[in-house]
Amino acid sequence: MRRETSGTGLFLVTGVLLAVGSLLALAREKHWGQPRFPVLLRTFNADGLRPGMEVRLSGMPVGRVEQLNLQPDASVLVRLAVEQRHRRLIGPGSRAFQGQEGLVGDHYIGIEPRPLGSGVMPAAQGVLALPYEPSIDGRTLIAGLMASKRQVDRTLEQTQRLASADVPRTLGALRGTMASVDRLSAQTGKEIKPTLGRVRQTLGQVDQLATTVRRETAQTGPPLRRTLGQAGGAALAAQTTAREASAALQQVRTPVQRTVGELEQLSHGLNRLLAPLLGSGWLDPADGSGAVGPRGETKPGGAIPGPGPSPGSGPEDPGRAHPRMPTLP
Repeated sequence: MRRETSGTGLFLVTGVLLAVGSLLALAREKHWGQPRFPVLLRTFNADGLRPGMEVRLSGMPVGRVEQLNLQPDASVLVRLAVEQRHRRLIGPGSRAFQGQEGLVGDHYIGIEPRPLGSGVMPAAQGVLALPYEPSIDGRTLIAGLMASKRQVDRTLEQTQRLASADVPRTLGALRGTMASVDRLSAQTGKEIKPTLGRVRQTLGQVDQLATTVRRETAQTGPPLRRTLGQAGGAALAAQTTAREASAALQQVRTPVQRTVGELEQLSHGLNRLLAPLLGSGWLDPADGSGAVGPRGETKPGGAIPGPGPSPGSGPEDPGRAHPRMPTLP
């Protein structure tokens, strides 16, 4: 009996120790006894929310959902308890949302972190309120998927009708085009062969002509250069001669004009001397056939010129040209 009693006591003590160890491990894992601060969320759709739901920050558990209260305006006030040591990671820009692990996993409340600056201190007391984005309603999602499916079905049906009507015509037109291309290619191949022969012959003639031109250019180039040089020298000499002739003409023009003036004065003097002789009958002017002397003989010299030029062209105007003398340039 003593042995059975001692064995039972040992078993009970071992069970109690195991229970206490399990509780301590659970408390350590759940962070029991650590200070927490409240966070409030307000939503009009609390589907999927329940007390005890896990609160995560950057995917790590930092608290729990404490309670849900329905308000007079039909909204739901959700109270979260978050560990105080993570208070600096939740700033004014943080927001809460409902997440889910995979498609059929557990739901949780996620908080987007907005760490405070190094010089900013979080509020010591008070409740922190964050905006909340509820999860997408499954019925709304399914309805949207069904509407999208119906639209896709209509699009596929229209595509099928279009393909059944237009694709055969397009294929027929494509076959016709390919046949035309084949015929054109065959005709082009037939015409290209003689054309290439003529092109080769023309290129050979062009090469021969270019060779002849180069040879003749090499032969005629030096004489042509010499001829051009001689022509340039002749042109320069002609220009020089023209300048010299112009200068000589300018020098001769004044003495010639002076000589013509003297000849005119001499002619006027002879006219004045012959006028008395003509008046006394010594020299009678003939009627266009010649001059008749005192003995009735015809002078072979012709008629003596008539009186001199009109007044104003006498010796006082030496620059006037003689009527029988060509005008000098």
